[in-house]
Order: sequence, then structure tokens, then C-alpha cells
Amino acid sequence: MFKDVLGYIGHPSLKLVKINGWKIYGNDKLSDKRYESFSQARKKVRELISPMVNYH
Repeated sequence: MFKDVLGYIGHPSLKLVKINGWKIYGNDKLSDKRYESFSQARKKVRELISPMVNYH
């Protein structure tokens, strides 16, 4: 999330609230939704490539 990038580079109005895959600054609701989206995409890709990896 852009706000997390701003917080990371030191924007004074954004405080670090937690770390969950990356440092999350300010309100964590949107960042949590984005992280869940990334996690689901990662899981789907692993499911798709698993048959190819186990083929040999």
C-alpha cells in the first residue's frame, strides 16, 4: 500500500502499527486486505505449478 511506503520512508503522520509481510503504517485494515490478496495469489500459483514440479 502506498501509505506503507510513505511510512517506511519516514512520513511523520504515519506510525508503525505492525509487521505482516511488510511494515504496516497507520490504519492496518487496507494493508491486511492487500496482504491477504497477495497470500491467496501465492497459494493459487503454488497449486498451479505443483503438478508441473511433481511430474518428473
